[in-house]
Amino acid sequence: MSIWAHPVQVAGRHAGAGEEHGLTDAGPRPPAFEHAGLETGLLRLRCVTPGRLEAPLIAWLGGMEAGRAELPEGSVGFQPGDPLTLRIGRLPCAAPGEMLRFACPGGGGDLVPPLALADGRVAWALLGPGEPTVEALEARQGVLHGRLVNAVNGLFAPPLSARVNGALPRAIVAEPPPPRPDGASVIRFALSLRPEEIGEAGLSVEIRAEGVEAPLARWALAPVVLQEAETLAGLAARLRRLEQASTLRDARLRLDLDHGFATRDARFEAFVEHVVGLIAGGGPEGGRIAAPDDRIEGLLTPLRALLDEATPPPAVLPAERRLGPGDGAFTLGWHPPEEAFRWMGPSGMVENPDPWRPVRAVRLRVAQVYGSDRPRLLASLDARHAPLRLQPVEGGTEVLIVPEEALAFDVLRLDSLTHGSPAREGRGDDTRELSLAVAEVVFVYAGDGGGP
Repeated sequence: MSIWAHPVQVAGRHAGAGEEHGLTDAGPRPPAFEHAGLETGLLRLRCVTPGRLEAPLIAWLGGMEAGRAELPEGSVGFQPGDPLTLRIGRLPCAAPGEMLRFACPGGGGDLVPPLALADGRVAWALLGPGEPTVEALEARQGVLHGRLVNAVNGLFAPPLSARVNGALPRAIVAEPPPPRPDGASVIRFALSLRPEEIGEAGLSVEIRAEGVEAPLARWALAPVVLQEAETLAGLAARLRRLEQASTLRDARLRLDLDHGFATRDARFEAFVEHVVGLIAGGGPEGGRIAAPDDRIEGLLTPLRALLDEATPPPAVLPAERRLGPGDGAFTLGWHPPEEAFRWMGPSGMVENPDPWRPVRAVRLRVAQVYGSDRPRLLASLDARHAPLRLQPVEGGTEVLIVPEEALAFDVLRLDSLTHGSPAREGRGDDTRELSLAVAEVVFVYAGDGGGP
C-alpha cells in the first residue's frame, strides 16, 4: 500500500485500484513534496500533491538514516502548499555520488526529489563542519600519524594543514574517508617531521582544517620541565643518591667479574693439569715426561674448533629489501593489496625497513597506471625531493629513484600527477581514487651491510 493515498480522477470517473496507489497509464505519480529551503539542521519542504502521510518521512543517505519529519500519532493530511519540516541530525559518510533521498519506512518510492551533496555546500549549510576530532596522534619513523573522526558530518573532508613551531601552515597528506557501517568518517593523515624543526625548546605541531577556526589538535615533543618545588638542594641530593647507586653498581659488577675470571682460571688450570697428567701417563719409561707442548696443542686444537663453531659470525644485513604488495611498510595512501599489486591513491607513503642505513636507490615496479600510458610521479625522501627516471620492463614500468648521495631516511613519499575514479568517470563501479598499481618496492642500501 502506498504511503500517500489519494483518489485520482481520470477521464471523468473515479480512479481504479491501481490508480489509488498513485499509478496511472502515464506511469508513477510525481513526488509529493518539493524543496522549499534549508537552514542549519532543517530541510523545508512544500506539498505539491495532496494526500495523507501515514508514517514519518525519513531522509536516507547511503542506506542510513540522516533525519526525519516526526508526525503526530496517526496519519496527517496535506494539501498543495502545506509545509513540512524535516530535521537532519547527521550526514553519514557515503560513497561519492550518493544522494540524499526521502522516503517512508517500508519503501514506497521517493516522495521528494533526491538532493545532490557532491559539492559539499548543502552538507555545510545543514551541519557546518560537524564534530571533527583528532585521534591516535603518534610519531613513528619521523612521521606524525593520526585520524580525523567526524560522527556528525561524514561528508566533511577538508584540506588539512599543520603549523610546526608556529611557522606557516603546510599541507598534510590525507586519505579519502571510506564508508563505514556506523556512518562516521575516518580520515587517516600523516605529516613528515624534519630534523631541523626539533630545537632546544622541542617541537610543537598544530593540526588545522579548512573551515574550522580553532586547531583540531596539538602535539608536542618538549624537553622535561622540572617542577618548581625541586630546589637546587633537592637536585643535589638526588644527584648524590644517583652517584652512590652508581658506585655500588660498579663495585658489585667488579666483584662479579672478578669471581667469574677466578672461576674460569681455576677451571682452565684444572683442565691443563688433567691434560698434562694424561700426557705424562703415556710418556717413556723411566718416569721422564717429554715436552708436552705439541701434544697439548694437538688436544687444544679441536677444542678451539668447537668454540669457533659455537660462536656465530657477525650478522650481515642484505644489500636490498624487497617489499611485496602485502607488506606492512605500505602505510598511508594505499588501498588494500590485490593478488599481484597494490593500488595507490593520489599520494602514498612507504616506510623504509632499515631507516638507519644509507639508501643508494629505490626501485618501484609499476604494473598499471590509471588514465595514462606511463607514471607521472614526484618522489621525496623525508621531505627531500629525489630525482627519478623511468624505463619499461616486462609487465610494466620500473621507476628508479636515485638521491644525489646515499642517505638514511624514514619514509618514501610518492605523489602522482595523474589519478581518477572509474565510477566518477563512467568506467565502472569502482569508487576508489586510483593512480598507480605497484607490484614491488626495492630499497637498495649502500655500504657493507653492517648493522646500525
